[in-house]
Amino acid sequence: LLVGCLLLWSSSVLGASCPKGTTTQYSSSVQHGRRAHCVCEKDFVCVGAKCSHGMEDCSKRHNTGCIQVSGFAFPCDTCKCISPSESSAFKQRNLPPEEIFLSLANNGHAFSINFATKTPSSSSHAPTVSPFVLVWQQDAEGTQVATEPSSTSSSSSFTSTSTYSSTSSSTSTSTSTFQEIFVGGDDDFESKTKVEAKQRKDEGESRLGYELWIAVVKGFEGSRACYVVVNGDTMSEEVCANIPSTSYAKQPVKIGVVGDLGLSYSAPMVMQALKEFPGIQLFVHPGDVSYAFQVQEMNLYLNRFEGLIKHVPYIVSLGNHESNNKGVHDAFVHRFPTDLLGTSSGSNSSHWYSFDAYGCHVSVLDSMANLMIGKSPQSLWLEKDLASASERRQSGELVFMFVVLHYPLYSTHRRSNNNERMDKQHQMNDLRKNLEPLFVKYGVDLVFAGHDHVYERTQPVYNGELDLQGPAHLLVGSGGHNIYASWYNFPEYDGYRRAAPGFGTLSLYPNQTALWEFFEVDIQPCKTADMGGHKDCPLEHIHNHNGKYSPPLIKRDSQWFYPQHSNEKTVQL
Repeated sequence: LLVGCLLLWSSSVLGASCPKGTTTQYSSSVQHGRRAHCVCEKDFVCVGAKCSHGMEDCSKRHNTGCIQVSGFAFPCDTCKCISPSESSAFKQRNLPPEEIFLSLANNGHAFSINFATKTPSSSSHAPTVSPFVLVWQQDAEGTQVATEPSSTSSSSSFTSTSTYSSTSSSTSTSTSTFQEIFVGGDDDFESKTKVEAKQRKDEGESRLGYELWIAVVKGFEGSRACYVVVNGDTMSEEVCANIPSTSYAKQPVKIGVVGDLGLSYSAPMVMQALKEFPGIQLFVHPGDVSYAFQVQEMNLYLNRFEGLIKHVPYIVSLGNHESNNKGVHDAFVHRFPTDLLGTSSGSNSSHWYSFDAYGCHVSVLDSMANLMIGKSPQSLWLEKDLASASERRQSGELVFMFVVLHYPLYSTHRRSNNNERMDKQHQMNDLRKNLEPLFVKYGVDLVFAGHDHVYERTQPVYNGELDLQGPAHLLVGSGGHNIYASWYNFPEYDGYRRAAPGFGTLSLYPNQTALWEFFEVDIQPCKTADMGGHKDCPLEHIHNHNGKYSPPLIKRDSQWFYPQHSNEKTVQL
């Protein structure tokens, strides 16, 4: 239902007519745009086909004061809000799934639906039925396509006329069950693939009453898939997503990239802009995912970002802010299925892994770990990974090769004190020494990084010099968590740099070219939020505009890229 905070939108604006006892509010998402929702009164729980949930009253202080609310997308004839006094079975009801996001699995040949469930505070027993997801394929006209699960998939065929009724039943009685609520309700819900979710263990989350789940879905590569998450007698809103293919795209594809997001400073406006930006089909985050100092903040971040990440696969690398906090590190490792991607790519760690998407091979690294060339486990794995990708590119299976990590190899941002400047230079020299020989040997095209809270793009570079054999570096630490504004002199190899919040997109075209663009997010009237001003101003500004505020975007930089083996690569200089 709602991503982050639920915001009031008058019913006269929407022309909506929510039933008595509910409030008309709205949300914004990539798939649906702005939508009306009927939000239940406090402590009431929604039952019905389009029920969902959100967090409210948490805009003033991002780590306190949030209240979980329930409601449904308008219109929904089968939905209603039930009070504790209405149903003797209320204490046994499940809360809707939350913190839903997509990722990839099995080297990019499968995708995962990741979510959390929370046991109601009034419940004295554990759920007896594990949650599951229902997935179906949709064609270009929005019609359900009959699909059969892969023979290697753990999925099972689901027919809504068998276990669960596909015809509407009354939900007015106090003993409403999931059979009465039904799944989706119309002819387009006749047949689906059912995938049982598996629980991911995490003591930190369980102490908060959360359980983490993952459902790995096979057989939908390169298609448009729709899904709902079912948790006992509640379910999520229907969501559709374009699932990446591992082969090169026959139609233009857009990949979003930004690192160093968070919950304050200008980050909320960057997140708002990303949720509304059209056409993103894969989102890459080079570390420092949420700036959480406690697990609750990571949960809130994922709820707020659902408007994007439950519609597109979300790829993350480990950042120093995840690495240096044990509680947040453990939550990161258990929350994001990087362990599955590591196993399928021959890695012995969840911190480094690789996958294929749209004819591109993406190697994700842990820049805080040992990368000593030819000796460390990560370096040995990386060389095998890049060598294999290079061979597959020579055979025509792949077009581009990318690397994602948190610490940059190239950055001209000037740190605030001498010790930090010395540490940073040593860090970059170490990374160049151990990684650049492999990048040049195997033909890496682009390197994406974060950490420094600025945007910077280099030309193809090797050992600090312009060199067409080297990759270009894209530093996109501009997610909005306190933007920096101090630089060294502009070196010859640099292409563009700017200290401003924003994000990048990489558009892949069928003629095997790629267009990189950087969009600055205009955070007026909160321009000083990152410069010692009121860091909660952007979030409060969105809240004060009832969530209808769309931050203006300014395209600041663009550059065409060509594969390393392309003769046209010389035009980059």
